[in-house]
Amino acid sequence: MVGEAPTPAQSASAEDRLAVDAVLQDLPTFTRTLLLPTLQAVQARRGRLTQGVLGYLGERVHLPFSEVYGVASFYALLSSEVRSVDVRLCNGVPCVLAGAEQLAEALRQTSGATWSWFPCIGQCDRAPAALVDGEPAYGLTPLSVLVVRDAGH
Repeated sequence: MVGEAPTPAQSASAEDRLAVDAVLQDLPTFTRTLLLPTLQAVQARRGRLTQGVLGYLGERVHLPFSEVYGVASFYALLSSEVRSVDVRLCNGVPCVLAGAEQLAEALRQTSGATWSWFPCIGQCDRAPAALVDGEPAYGLTPLSVLVVRDAGH
């Protein structure tokens, strides 16, 4: 209809559509229980989950945009923003005892550092640990956490 706003799916770029299609092709038959891992896989390919990506995914799997958006906006590891390297420091007791506070201080003093505390990531034997763009990094030092952050792993 004239004057209507485009649907979120209509704002998906060709690259967005290709990423969603590639992820869906790798899945067995889609069910709602696969929505979160599907969103994670699409984000891994595209770097973020735009409204266009979410709309196109919803259209392809026959879910309303509100449901797809609701799941994507609920989980902290999913993002709709362009991000620099994201460091999530484990704040579990073993990591704190192994020097996570010193890692945090090194990141605080770095301009533009994107980091936050994160609940235990289950890598106590490799403390201090962090997630760097969702991938585990182990045995970090204040110097290595800055190198990991600047290099993107």
